[in-house]
Amino acid sequence: MRRIFLLLYLFTTCFTLFAQQDEAPVKLTIEVRDSASLQPLADVMCRVVNSKGKMLSYKIADGKSCLNLTAHQEDVLTFTLIGYSKRKIGVAGISQQTVCAQLHCI
Repeated sequence: MRRIFLLLYLFTTCFTLFAQQDEAPVKLTIEVRDSASLQPLADVMCRVVNSKGKMLSYKIADGKSCLNLTAHQEDVLTFTLIGYSKRKIGVAGISQQTVCAQLHCI
C-alpha cells in the first residue's frame, strides 16, 4: 500500500514540475522605432497585460529607445506614445529575445 502512495505522489509531483516550466517568464529587450523613418522613439510606454486584461507592469523606453522587461507567454505588450497609434504584440508571437517594435504616426 505504501508503494502505491509513493508512486502516486511521485507521479503527481512530475506533473506539477512540468506545469511550472511552461509558465516561466521571458526576458525581452525591445527597441521602439517610427515605422516610416525607422528613427528611435524615446519615452514610449510599454504595458505588460495578462490574459485577463490586468496590467502587470510597465516600462518606459530610455533615450536610445530601448527597454528591458519580463513577461509570460500569455501576456500582451501594449506600446503607446502621444502622436502615434497604439500597438499590441502578444508575447507568444515573439520568437527572439531582442525585438524591434514599430509605431505608426497618426
